[in-house]
Amino acid sequence: QIPSLNITNDAGLIDLKTLILKWNLKPLQLSLESKVKADYLDLNRLLILLNIGDLPLELFLKGDLACGGPLYPDLQFKCGGKIHGDSLEIRKGPLVKDTIVRLDEMGASGDFTVTSKNISYNADVQVKDDQGRSEGVISFADGFKISFFTPRFQFKNLRYLVGLKLEGEAHLEGNTQGDSHAATLDMNINGKDLFLSQFYLGQAQTSLNYKKGILTFKNLVGKIGGSEYKANVEVDAVQSLIQVDGGAEKADVKEIMSAFQRLVQL
Repeated sequence: QIPSLNITNDAGLIDLKTLILKWNLKPLQLSLESKVKADYLDLNRLLILLNIGDLPLELFLKGDLACGGPLYPDLQFKCGGKIHGDSLEIRKGPLVKDTIVRLDEMGASGDFTVTSKNISYNADVQVKDDQGRSEGVISFADGFKISFFTPRFQFKNLRYLVGLKLEGEAHLEGNTQGDSHAATLDMNINGKDLFLSQFYLGQAQTSLNYKKGILTFKNLVGKIGGSEYKANVEVDAVQSLIQVDGGAEKADVKEIMSAFQRLVQL
């Protein structure tokens, strides 16, 4: 048993408390148990040091965890506890201008497991006053895939989404995945009092997809008052262009015009 051990490298600072190392010689087996306190941990840099690669994923972490499990011959090291994260970014490339999604801060309670092939996690997540669930895998060979769900997310808590300004709140379910070259985002949205940039969508459902600089809202079905509409929207984030293809089967002119209430004086 070792009382404490401090580990410092380019990724940050970790304090290990009450380390218990167990081993057998024939056959050789090693396992470790410890309390872990991370005051600062750069996830992107950590993944590089673990030889996973420079993934377009950034998050600064701190937290308290209880960890333990086999180290050799089959790595299966598991940690559980609470963490706090700042500046979560998912990018389509290595540069800041390649950012797809940005959150200022988040909290999580759950567990993660490290094996010789990947790092996986399962956690309850909180973004300010919104709560949800997320699970994911960061593979040494194939990059990352993260899924998420929340019964209510207020878009005021989302710092950035491909340069668009979303307002309102929605039930969200989706995933993001990528490797060291690119990342994509898929999300089902069912919301109310929604604004997309300066356009009022009202109550709306859609499937959002982002890939290679193109953000699409497929099968957008919405309702403003008693008026109903359908549309497909494509946003070219590189050229700053928006293309809309749709129409209204049941419409009141005043209600439909309210979609442009922030653009023109009605």
